[in-house]
Amino acid sequence: MKIGICDDQSDAREHIKKHCCKLGYRDIFMFSSGEELLQSPQLTSLDLVFLDIHMEGISGIEVKERLEGMSPATLIVFCSAHQEQMMEAFGRNVLSFLGKPAKEGAIKKCIVHAAYLKMDIHPIEINKDIVVSCGDIVYLQAEQKYTVFYTKDGISHLTRKSLKNWIRELRGFGFCPVSRSAVVNLKYLKKLLYHDKVVLLACGDSISISRNYREELKEQLDLYHLHHISLAY
Repeated sequence: MKIGICDDQSDAREHIKKHCCKLGYRDIFMFSSGEELLQSPQLTSLDLVFLDIHMEGISGIEVKERLEGMSPATLIVFCSAHQEQMMEAFGRNVLSFLGKPAKEGAIKKCIVHAAYLKMDIHPIEINKDIVVSCGDIVYLQAEQKYTVFYTKDGISHLTRKSLKNWIRELRGFGFCPVSRSAVVNLKYLKKLLYHDKVVLLACGDSISISRNYREELKEQLDLYHLHHISLAY
């Protein structure tokens, strides 16, 4: 995940960068003004920007408004010592509002939340004509030499790429194999049935779990639930 930090105070930038690095993120870009951020060649590739509201020149609020048109997929976390600015700071891609200096726990929560949101909207090119967001895919199933994608709107898409290759591509985006022929999006897993031998999905479909995949599925589910619990606090 690429993270931008835009603040006209160097100590504020370094404070956030330090905590991002502690979490293992290294793809970090620093900007000392809104103008520098908006003119950066990295702008449209940034997943998350920690953005100061009060800066010399263009304010953070104006940067937010321009970002909505220039880089609509970039998420924003506003940082400011002035709580009265919160109402102006709301926007389509605004994830949170942090006071200054931002606490380590709050920074971590924002980054984790952003990582999962980006995971949900990550585009998957099923074929040259069809691109689907990860969050819209319910499950994948192998059928002979093909793989079938089943989406939340009830539509299925056929692709010649093997399920084995799709598993490699989708690793880290909330998908977990339940057998050699099926992969489910944990977002849509409703419950485990029949002593953990079957998954029931939100769409109503049920899929058998192979014995060799049950332990991995339980581990992935535990991690998934722990993440959502952490976001609630």
